[in-house]
Amino acid sequence: MSAGLFILLVVSAAAGAGAQGAAAVPPVGGGASEQPDEVIVRGRRLADFRFQVEQARVRAYDIFNEINSDDDFDVSCVREETTGTRVRRQVCRARFENRISAAAAHDYFAALRWVCPDGVTADCIFSDASIVGISAAQGVEAEAPIKRAQMNAEIDRLARENDQFAEAIIEWYDASLRYESARAGRRDRNRER
Repeated sequence: MSAGLFILLVVSAAAGAGAQGAAAVPPVGGGASEQPDEVIVRGRRLADFRFQVEQARVRAYDIFNEINSDDDFDVSCVREETTGTRVRRQVCRARFENRISAAAAHDYFAALRWVCPDGVTADCIFSDASIVGISAAQGVEAEAPIKRAQMNAEIDRLARENDQFAEAIIEWYDASLRYESARAGRRDRNRER
């Protein structure tokens, strides 16, 4: 630890103690107790909390994928770039979400090929004829809310029946709360600077 950082930590610790109204650091020369030789600050980086959330989430999904009654509910995660940035984030979807999205896209373009005599062009996509494709896609996507409700019921049932899965959900939740608390503390400290 550099001398400057060490001094900053000692000053911060003394200021924090003084702000609380306690005489944590006795006056120099004649105090009954000794001055501390060093201050040890133990902290955790935000990345550590984020890693714990990730590990807990993976464990919960792994257990769920193993014990659920329908492979369509199996969840897989991929790293995707956020639109407009190079920031990658973890996105998790149930298998049925991907299946429904692919089927909706397929039906959309199949309908456009059927109604657009010159092929699927920008003019076709942005014309009134595209309503046929949109209707076809929406027809397929109507299954998604039903499957989500079924999956939520499955998660609820399994959490009540399987202690290991219930514990994994609670660990994920607790890790998420610790991470959000650390993020809020970091934002507050950054605002104070």
